[in-house]
Amino acid sequence: MDERAEWGREGDWSFMPADEMKALEEAATLERHVHDDESSTKIAQRILDDASIAAAQSIVQIATKDPSSSVRLRAASYVIDRALGKAGAEPNKANPWDELFSEVAEEVKAKRDR
Repeated sequence: MDERAEWGREGDWSFMPADEMKALEEAATLERHVHDDESSTKIAQRILDDASIAAAQSIVQIATKDPSSSVRLRAASYVIDRALGKAGAEPNKANPWDELFSEVAEEVKAKRDR
């Protein structure tokens, strides 16, 4: 069997240095041996969960520090869309800020009425 097919490496991977690809394959083999009772999907989900904090920090850094204003705008838009939802995507869904402001207003009113 072709090694690329075995590891799910279909397509053009010429951009990846051979030593880095070998390291990824060794890491995948280790994950399968350590978690042999888990599906590939479960293993992949755990790896992505583990990397999600660093990825989020990276996106925020790009949004605030990239020299290109268009790159900053795209990254910032992504952050806002993920945090607040895309505008108009769910017209019946309440804006999370509206709920927060409403709760604060109610708390202030309750304290004032005491």
